[in-house]
Amino acid sequence: MSNENHYYLSGDRDILIGSPSKLEKPNPVMTLAELPTGRTATIAALEGEPEIRTRIQSLGLRVGRDVAIIRRSRFGGPIQVRIGTTDLLIRPQQAQMVKLA
Repeated sequence: MSNENHYYLSGDRDILIGSPSKLEKPNPVMTLAELPTGRTATIAALEGEPEIRTRIQSLGLRVGRDVAIIRRSRFGGPIQVRIGTTDLLIRPQQAQMVKLA
């Protein structure tokens, strides 16, 4: 049996098996806008109004696809993302609606 401690998040309380001094909470859900440049993640969910979600999906940002941040424009401008072999420029507001796993 391993000496590792196991932690589970259940609803609004933590269930701890192991040492309470080493309690680590899981990372919160990250959005595409928060993903660091050069990193890749998988799309977990799309938020927003149905029309906006449809627009985002039509660009190729679909649940289960891997997406990478290539670069960011200065002063809050568009974000260049790569999905497969396709590069897109999307607004930070749209990137905020894309939740990552």
